[in-house]
Amino acid sequence: MRWTGTLRALVPLLSLHFVDTCIRTVPSTVPTTTTTVAPTTTTTVATGCAGCSTDDITFTPAQGNRTGSIDSSFSGPTTSADGCIHLTAICNGDDGFVSFMQFNYEQGGPVENQLMEQVTTAPLDCRDGVWYYMQRAVFEVDCQQAQAG
Repeated sequence: MRWTGTLRALVPLLSLHFVDTCIRTVPSTVPTTTTTVAPTTTTTVATGCAGCSTDDITFTPAQGNRTGSIDSSFSGPTTSADGCIHLTAICNGDDGFVSFMQFNYEQGGPVENQLMEQVTTAPLDCRDGVWYYMQRAVFEVDCQQAQAG
């Protein structure tokens, strides 16, 4: 009988182990957390070709002490699809005259001068914070005119 009392005490303890094991194998619902992160959009601007200002060029006005001197001007700037900025230098001669453009205080001008027209234009592009006509850095635009013909 002595073992009977001990068995009675052990049976409930042993059954707990089996019941506990069965309970642990039953799948349970574990709460899950889902985090959604919005994608990051990065816009890259080509700063080397977007860092110019019209103030970086002197557009020399007509000078009364120089025969044939006329105002220089510009149109733009405009921004192209690649983010670069562009400008057009302009010499607008009077009727019956042809205009002539010079850069950087009489260093010569654009090939467009060869057209011998009343209006001379030259495209300028911003590169590394400096305006360029083709490969020439441009800091000043000056215009003259002469009688056509």
